[in-house]
Amino acid sequence: SAPPTIGPQELPTLTHVAIGFQSSSHQDDDYVKFCVLNTLMGGGGSFSAGGPGKGMYTRLYLQVLNRYHWMYSALALNHPYQDTGLFTINGSSHPNQGWDLVQVLIKQFKDMLHTDISHGELERAKTQ
Repeated sequence: SAPPTIGPQELPTLTHVAIGFQSSSHQDDDYVKFCVLNTLMGGGGSFSAGGPGKGMYTRLYLQVLNRYHWMYSALALNHPYQDTGLFTINGSSHPNQGWDLVQVLIKQFKDMLHTDISHGELERAKTQ
């Protein structure tokens, strides 16, 4: 058998999906609320170089990356601009699971509306 390859390896072919909605501008009173929501949702890759414990308590880490091992990444992003903003959840997976990826991301938005935020979650998000 051949020895393991050392050095650059071929990148996997992935499907990338971003689903979002309008948020607030950085001038708006709701700007800080969207920043806290972004931190609460969090996310990252299936491997993160952020250090021990980084983001391990965010919703996307606990409810997506820990449950759906076929997902390569799930990440919430808030993009504030001068007059408006955009809040997105982005994810990636193998192309064969693209539809499942969309369903998982949509569920996260539904859960934001219908799931209470615990005191611990809110405090972690506010202090990050």
